[in-house]
Amino acid sequence: LKNYGCAAYIVSESGSKLLASKSRLAPLRQKLTIPKLELMSMLIMSRFSKDIVMTYKLELKFQAIHWWMDSSCCLDWILSNKTHPNIFINNRLIEIRKNLDPIKPHLHYVPSGQNPADIITKPNNYNLDNNKRRKEKSWCANSSLWRIGGY
Repeated sequence: LKNYGCAAYIVSESGSKLLASKSRLAPLRQKLTIPKLELMSMLIMSRFSKDIVMTYKLELKFQAIHWWMDSSCCLDWILSNKTHPNIFINNRLIEIRKNLDPIKPHLHYVPSGQNPADIITKPNNYNLDNNKRRKEKSWCANSSLWRIGGY
């Protein structure tokens, strides 16, 4: 079984905390390529981000929203603002862009090995030890570790 998902972290001067995460199982009947699964992750992240901002807008002051994705292909699709010839991809891009508009997140690429949300895609026997968890939390909270390039 393949799955995909996203994670939302709150980052402040005192550090970072996992706010929530979402995951979905990939459809069994429809074989989706890895780029399409990554795009599905971005779709649920776009919906999730919009819901988080609407839910917490009175309690939290969001200075910025950052999206990190480990698929440069999907990042290029989202940023291109062009229609895609594949109907499946294009329909999801339309919704993602619509969800992006009100929240205006900063979009970034992160290598898969540094993506804290990548744990969602690992098999059940994947062991997330405390050292990895601490490393991920420090990565999220320390913007000097962010590899921001051209996006």
